[in-house]
Amino acid sequence: MKTVFLYFHTIIHLRPIQIQYRIFCKIRSLFREIIGFQYPQFIYSESYLITLKPSIPSNQSYFSEENRFCFLNQEQKFPIHKINWNDEKTFGKLWTYNLNYFEFLNQENITQVQGITLIREYINAYPTLKTGLEPYPTSLRGINWIKFLNKYQVQDSEIDGFLMAQYVQLIDNLEYHLMGNHLLENAFSLLFGAYYFSNESFFKIATNILKTELSEQILADGGHFERSPMYHQIVLFRLLDCWNLIRLNAFKNAILSLKSMNSTIL
Repeated sequence: MKTVFLYFHTIIHLRPIQIQYRIFCKIRSLFREIIGFQYPQFIYSESYLITLKPSIPSNQSYFSEENRFCFLNQEQKFPIHKINWNDEKTFGKLWTYNLNYFEFLNQENITQVQGITLIREYINAYPTLKTGLEPYPTSLRGINWIKFLNKYQVQDSEIDGFLMAQYVQLIDNLEYHLMGNHLLENAFSLLFGAYYFSNESFFKIATNILKTELSEQILADGGHFERSPMYHQIVLFRLLDCWNLIRLNAFKNAILSLKSMNSTIL
């Protein structure tokens, strides 16, 4: 009875689209399990190097000499070429999420060789990946990979093929059941993917979500509707990323209005 009461008080706060999407995804998941559906690991597609001004570097979380990662003040050392991308038992899921974000690609002292090695290791681990294939880490990882690849002017068909497949999977699993900052990150990442692959479909989905969600999530005073400094900082940083992307790169003569992206947050 207590469980039923808990579910009831959870459901009454959900929007209809969240309930519908949860039901749809559950039914789809069961059907796909029956037919043995699997997403492709690679979808080969041409990429286009984009121009980005250097952004604020990430704090150091990867220490190459020991193959050691530090997130949430918790450190974990892995054997060379044997990173456990699914390790949720040691420090919990949030720590593993951070591992799969690849934010460390943007720290100041990581080299091109080190970054590409970690990316390839991740691609090779694809058959075993779990946590990292969820939409939220996929979204952040996509942005971080694109920023890193363009920083070093790297165009690699295998990496691009993997990245395109990840974006196709992301579109199939947009986080309408969670909404909020999760759906925003999905859209921000798709915007980067749109420019990187010159993909009109990605661009359309991204801009439609951003125009709707930013008008709701950014309050009249420019703050984020979660009313949390942390969430405000996250959204602000990502809007600066998108400003950087849009102002320096043309996409089929389509310009996303800065006003529609709620520049009041700046």
